[in-house]
Amino acid sequence: MRIGEFLVSKGLLNERQVDDILKHSGRTGLRFGEAALELGVITTDSLVRVFGPNWKVNFFHLYPKFLPAGTRDLFTPAEIVEYGIVALGTKTEQSFLRSRRFLNVGFLDPLREPSIAFVRNRLKSEAAAKLDVQDFKTYLVLADQLIGVLQEVYGVNPLTLKVPLDPTLQLFLGQDSEAGSKNASLDRHL
Repeated sequence: MRIGEFLVSKGLLNERQVDDILKHSGRTGLRFGEAALELGVITTDSLVRVFGPNWKVNFFHLYPKFLPAGTRDLFTPAEIVEYGIVALGTKTEQSFLRSRRFLNVGFLDPLREPSIAFVRNRLKSEAAAKLDVQDFKTYLVLADQLIGVLQEVYGVNPLTLKVPLDPTLQLFLGQDSEAGSKNASLDRHL
């Protein structure tokens, strides 16, 4: 899904605005988001509402059916919920004298230190050694999409796991402490 289509699906833009942004982007060489901001069609506040405070981090649109099988078991559903992370696959980057293999990781909050530390630590594990990755790259993923992955790929409702929820996931689901309220919030967001 292209960023314009995504922003239309979230109600931030309409089709005509996307066309205007694309034309402006073509004339100026600006990226889509930069062109939209320059035109005043979207604001930084609206981007924060849709993508969270980390809207400048590379965004990864999760499609559960395309989540690579080779990295699915690197994090358990409980770890995904607690740390707000999901393994997105691996990529090898070539340079003149060497190549490096990276694990692409989606984060609900790419700046949350416990999540980053957890991923760094996991890269030292036997499971990561099998993937032959040297480091990881960070991408922003959205809570509703992460929940969709948990349900479709792992067959898990995040509220049934007996682990603390990642703070961004808590905010997305509402800060109600009762499971019934959270389940209603989960149903409302999906």
